[in-house]
Amino acid sequence: MKKKGRYSATGFTLLEVLIAIIVLSFALLAMATLAGSIMGYNKFADHMTKATTLVEDKIEEFQNADYYSIVSSASDETVETHYTRSWRVYDNEPHDDMKTIYVKVTFQWQNRSHEIELGTIIIK
Repeated sequence: MKKKGRYSATGFTLLEVLIAIIVLSFALLAMATLAGSIMGYNKFADHMTKATTLVEDKIEEFQNADYYSIVSSASDETVETHYTRSWRVYDNEPHDDMKTIYVKVTFQWQNRSHEIELGTIIIK
């Protein structure tokens, strides 16, 4: 259809459609990559939360125990196959009639070791 020497533009050309599809494909690929990264970080946060809970549980166990039943020691245990929990008890630190306790949980994530460590002081 001719109008005064120019063609009427009604609709999209094939080239415009192809360019739109390519741009949309790149946007969707970026979104998929972002979603994968977010899921990975979410899994790492889950491990960190679990490790922190294991540390806090052991500290609470020491806080609820009888002062004299807590002996100076260092111990390790494996919890749920992914986590290693260890603790150290020091008598008379920082002063007499006090015990300082450090609890640490380590775990592997993406071929790296991560750890959470907290401490507390128990008074006689």
